[in-house]
Amino acid sequence: MRISLTILCLAISSATLLAQVIPLNPLNDDEGNALSSWEKSQDWQLYQDIDGGFEVLIPAEWAHSVDTVTTEVGDLLYHTYYLNTPAVDTVDNVFYMLSYVEYPEGSLHEDSLELVEELLDASEEEAVTRMKGELRFSTKKEIDFHPGRYWRIDYLDGEASMRTQAFVSENRYYAIQTISRIRSGINDSTQKFFGSLNVY
Repeated sequence: MRISLTILCLAISSATLLAQVIPLNPLNDDEGNALSSWEKSQDWQLYQDIDGGFEVLIPAEWAHSVDTVTTEVGDLLYHTYYLNTPAVDTVDNVFYMLSYVEYPEGSLHEDSLELVEELLDASEEEAVTRMKGELRFSTKKEIDFHPGRYWRIDYLDGEASMRTQAFVSENRYYAIQTISRIRSGINDSTQKFFGSLNVY
């Protein structure tokens, strides 16, 4: 059975729309010294979602949307949590997002490694297509002890970068993502956001 790609397009489309207005201002002062990021000035809070079965640190309050998507395995609820950061010069990331979808019992499970790999392959390929970008790297990675993958896509003529960690926990597919300017590279805020995620 092939997992429908319909659900994968929702969050990717949201990220694409927000990323079109990515601020490309410098992260350094006039002398070339690095400026302290907006994220470092924030009081990061632990966001817990019992229904979603996860907790993660976020730098500011984010929004939550739910879409009902009809697939070959029935109607699925696709949850998206997102934060579009202020349009200031010093943000590490302009966009933070976590999404998940729960599949019906028996249609997807983390122990079904072939099916998990197929879903991750499809997610990665669809993201590259949707973002009209270039896959810079992709690697298998256990995320919170669950089978997953970590990839990076550069787009907007090399000005922006989206990093994604996607994985399956029992019968749920999760994706955690940030969008940043290329010139900011991998940053502490992405590592803090990704590294704080726990599922239960």
